[in-house]
Amino acid sequence: MKSSLSCSFLFGCLLLLIFLLFTSVHIDLFYEKNYVLTVKYGLITVYKNQDKGYNNKGKAEDTDKVELELKKIKSVISKAKQILQELNSTAKKHFVIKSIAIIYSFGFDDAAITGMFSGVAYAVIYSLMGYVDSNFNLKNKDIQISPDFDNNCQEFEFRCQCKIKLYYLLKSGIKILKIWLN
Repeated sequence: MKSSLSCSFLFGCLLLLIFLLFTSVHIDLFYEKNYVLTVKYGLITVYKNQDKGYNNKGKAEDTDKVELELKKIKSVISKAKQILQELNSTAKKHFVIKSIAIIYSFGFDDAAITGMFSGVAYAVIYSLMGYVDSNFNLKNKDIQISPDFDNNCQEFEFRCQCKIKLYYLLKSGIKILKIWLN
């Protein structure tokens, strides 16, 4: 009697563990003037962070502003490239990006600088989206880049919703740790 009870208890625990491992983890990232990162496991919110950002509207020197924006874009690209290179193919197959939305409007005092910067913005954002679309399971994307040739402004909004099964998240996390520790 005791062994059948313990056997059924172990079987129940094993089924619960399998169910928990194959439940999806949902990750929502939103950035406008500050960012909000939410991680949900099932219906439970595991992590929620809200950063008190800064207001990025306002006047700036045209040439310095373009150089500063280009440096920011280069640093974001290099960080994203490092993170994406560390993910293995198993995680890429099972990592589902439900939606990505990028809304970027900008303008400088000089229309020529705004025009040059719009070419850079289009090239960088569409290159990144092409990489994400070809390497991950991307369901929906919305990209709006709008240069404002009349006003001096900077507005950026980013939304991303994705999910991955906990099993594959743990598996790729262990592989990344092994690479970093060696």
